[in-house]
Amino acid sequence: MSAAGRAGFHLVRLDVGAAPEPMPLAAVAELLVPAGGPIFTGHFPGRPLLPGIAHLAALSQVLDELAARGQLTSSAPGHTAITEVRKLRLRREVAPGDRIELRLQAIDAVDAEGTEVAAFRFELRRQPAGGQPGQTASEGTVRLGIGSCRWPAAARAPQPEPAPAAGWPPVADLLPHAPPARLLATVLAAGTEGIVCAGIIPAAHPLAGGGEAPGFLAIELAAQAAAALEALARHPDGHPRIGYLVGVRDTHLPPGLPTGRTLRVTAIPAGGAAALSIYDMEVADEGNGERLASGTVSTFLAET
Repeated sequence: MSAAGRAGFHLVRLDVGAAPEPMPLAAVAELLVPAGGPIFTGHFPGRPLLPGIAHLAALSQVLDELAARGQLTSSAPGHTAITEVRKLRLRREVAPGDRIELRLQAIDAVDAEGTEVAAFRFELRRQPAGGQPGQTASEGTVRLGIGSCRWPAAARAPQPEPAPAAGWPPVADLLPHAPPARLLATVLAAGTEGIVCAGIIPAAHPLAGGGEAPGFLAIELAAQAAAALEALARHPDGHPRIGYLVGVRDTHLPPGLPTGRTLRVTAIPAGGAAALSIYDMEVADEGNGERLASGTVSTFLAET
């Protein structure tokens, strides 16, 4: 089973070929979001919502299915990792039990060396009962990287969770997440210029398997670091507030990330207005300092 498939979406149908105007599409898929699926565990306790990165997991599941059918000529089954999110906008919440429609279109794209690469534009819609037109929940453009990270044995060996850094509150006091959705382990440094955290993707995360998780979990690591920075401004008088990942731009990702390995997560404020904040992000391997992911994320902080 691919990492995307572990999210638990039930693929109801997948039609390949042109779709009605205004835009011809490569595929249209209908998926059922599991009411009690593991992807909701810990996100958020008492108010389960589909994580923003799970929209990418749904896309990956459909791409994996197309590859398994031989309908993605540039990819092999299980080798459809999202390695660049050029643009992603999350517009509406998706809840347990929702039915969603994913519209997918292949587009022409080249990498920095001028080599043709697989890229797709997609739109994910919530489908209400009664056959009414759906509302856009997310839309974006992604590029695929062929292959999977083959982390060396040293990177797969279990590591102890980093001890809380002196002088900083535990991340459980800063984030409205519970395990396994909570990926941050401790705050390492923070101030007006940004925040640096240690994070670990647990082996029990619903998208993980075989010592590896999708590279797009770097986006969730960055969003949680941004949330922790905001919460530090109110700690200890305020409680963690629910925030939403609402945008991703020009973000480069590895095909996969190791589970159980300490990652250094940096989020630096780069603008915003009112409840909307923009952050430049980076995720690196704490052991060797190698940068694994970088880009820009946007978050929206709920009033209550």
